[in-house]
Amino acid sequence: MVASLSLLYVTFPDKQEALQMARVLLEKRFIACANILDSVTSVYPWEGQPYTHIVKSLTFSSTSPILNS
Repeated sequence: MVASLSLLYVTFPDKQEALQMARVLLEKRFIACANILDSVTSVYPWEGQPYTHIVKSLTFSSTSPILNS
């Protein structure tokens, strides 16, 4: 049987929250690996205007059925 691999990308307001989420997901064995990028510029519409915000990015890989459903 071949496992299905998922890559998930999530942003957080600060590095501490990203680290906390990565540790919890690793501890519960929901993910195989986590990568945190310290400074990502996010651009999106807000109230009809373009908005720019600096966030932390967490990318992780998983073969967990919970995340792949």
